[in-house]
Amino acid sequence: MPSFIGRNRELKLIDTSLAAAWRSSGNCVVVSGDAGIGKSHLIGEVRRRAARHGFLILEGACHEQDRAVALAPLRRVAPM
Repeated sequence: MPSFIGRNRELKLIDTSLAAAWRSSGNCVVVSGDAGIGKSHLIGEVRRRAARHGFLILEGACHEQDRAVALAPLRRVAPM
């Protein structure tokens, strides 16, 4: 039973992107939206799927005070 109801399109995009990255032709997927719509839950599933395929998983964060700092999420990247 899928853990995401109504996220089939998003999960298909993620699976396609992970497969492309595995073939060294990756791209970028942006997850955005209003608070409370499940972005963190979706990213958790991305981590699980990527880990199953042997990807190195890094995480960055952008805090409210970092809005004007270029590449702020990448300045604090850490392995998961």
